Amino acid sequence: MDLGDNSLTDLTANIFYPLSNCEYLSLRNNQISTIHIDAFQGLSHVRELYLLYNKIAQIEPGTFIPLTSSHTVSLRGNAAFSEIEPHTFLGLRSLYDIDLSRTSIRSLGANVFSSLGCDRLHLYDNKITHVHQNAFKGIRGLSALYIQRNQISVLAATVFENLDDLGVILLTSNRLTFLLSGIFVGLQGLSEVGLSYNQLTTIDSSCFSLDM
Repeated sequence: MDLGDNSLTDLTANIFYPLSNCEYLSLRNNQISTIHIDAFQGLSHVRELYLLYNKIAQIEPGTFIPLTSSHTVSLRGNAAFSEIEPHTFLGLRSLYDIDLSRTSIRSLGANVFSSLGCDRLHLYDNKITHVHQNAFKGIRGLSALYIQRNQISVLAATVFENLDDLGVILLTSNRLTFLLSGIFVGLQGLSEVGLSYNQLTTIDSSCFSLDM
């Protein structure tokens, strides 16, 4: 179902419940600011959900639980979306792609992705200045992290710990001045790291060691 490019402002409880066979739901380019926690009840077959370019500031933890089949969720371009609460993505266990780019996210707190399973995580073009050392703890299956064009100046040495499937990390156009020793330890599948357009002045001799 395509409801894009309308003037919807809120999604009420059970509004899509009769659409039990719906596999595609696009709500892009509306004026949506409020999503009831039960708005997506009955949408267990939805594989793609597009909420990009609305006015969403917050999503209550548990809202996505009914979306058990989803592999793509996009919140790109919601300029009012500035904070991710723990368990916001509860229920999304087998995503291929989640897009949180071009919002106003300023920090990534501890365990904000702990209930999430996804292959690619898009966080580029935000306003992120702080990434907690456990921000990505518990995320399952992540192979690509796109966090370029933010304002990150420091990353903890353990920030990528236990992300065994991570192969691509793009940190281009941030404000990093140094990289701590061991930051990439354990990432045996790492094939691409983007660090251009930062403010790096020194690199530790064991910075790129992948062995434990």
